[in-house]
This record gives sequence, C-alpha cells and structure tokens, in this order.
Amino acid sequence: MDRYGSRSGTSAENLAIGTSTGGEMMVQLYIDDGTASRGHRKAIVNPEFKLTGMAYCNRKGQGVKMMIVVLYAESFTPNQHGINELKKRGIKNRN
Repeated sequence: MDRYGSRSGTSAENLAIGTSTGGEMMVQLYIDDGTASRGHRKAIVNPEFKLTGMAYCNRKGQGVKMMIVVLYAESFTPNQHGINELKKRGIKNRN
C-alpha cells in the first residue's frame, strides 16, 4: 500500500492462500473458522474502513494455487506512482 500512496487512520490486511477461487477465499476469510480472534471477519466488517483494495493471483509451489490479498484503510491518498497506476488501469482518482 505504501508504494502507491499514504494512508491515515486505521488500516488492516487479510491474506488467504489455497486452491479456491477468489470468491470462495473471501467467504473463507469472512467465516474465519479456526481463528479464535475472528480478526479476518472483524476487518471485513469494520465500519472505520472506507476503502478496500484487492489483488488475486496464481501462486506456484507447495500445492497452493491461488492467493488473495485484501487491504483496508480509513483514508488513502495516492502518490504520483499510485496516480500513474490508476491512469494506466483507467480508474478515476477520487481524491
């Protein structure tokens, strides 16, 4: 996240790896079975987070095929690198 800009306020990240689809992994994070603190679920439903960014990719090795990364932030201001990436992807900067 820091590579693309600066965040302020509360922020968090969820990671999931496995052989599921991205949607199935999000359900896995929300159910959060096996995590006593339910930290993944708490991040997903935290009302302080106003922004969410996701990346989903293939991953090779150790029987793991997919990985999803979800970043949450209360506030985020893109730097020039972040602005350039938004433009490259055709995404309008809302700041």
